Amino acid sequence: MDRLRIGIVGCGDVAYRHYLPALRSVAERVRIVAAADPREGAAARLASAVADWSPGTAAFHDLDEMLGSAELDGVFNLTPAPRHGAANLAILQAGVGCYSEKPLASSVVEADGLIALAEERAIPFLVAPGSAVSRRIRWLRDLTASGRLGAPTLVVAHHADPGPADWDEYTGDPTPFY
Repeated sequence: MDRLRIGIVGCGDVAYRHYLPALRSVAERVRIVAAADPREGAAARLASAVADWSPGTAAFHDLDEMLGSAELDGVFNLTPAPRHGAANLAILQAGVGCYSEKPLASSVVEADGLIALAEERAIPFLVAPGSAVSRRIRWLRDLTASGRLGAPTLVVAHHADPGPADWDEYTGDPTPFY
């Protein structure tokens, strides 16, 4: 099986702490072929960091340049939160599958447009956290859709935490989250 060709946009600490170790653990199935970041040298540093298991990673200063130059099966959008919507739009418009850090956009209208574009073009589009596509959540979706328990009349969800300002490992600016 050929390995999936992955691009990463946003080469900051989130990439190094979470995504690169996870991608390395499945290196027999994926390779990072491109990285983009507008900060001088950031993409090149990421390319060097993965060279032992994903040699030949091209470094780009600009997402559009990466999308136009590299053959990609998917892109991980790890840019700062205020840039997610624009980056996700560019990735989807290029016809490339996208996994984005949260939030997927800056407004509900923008998010709805991204979702519609992905559906219209049948492009995989996922947004962190990935637990929404886990086996147990898919099982609940299938159980609900089967009608076996009747029609849902009430759904309750709860999620509460103090946000990134309280995360020990978060080193970015939490302002966009509040």
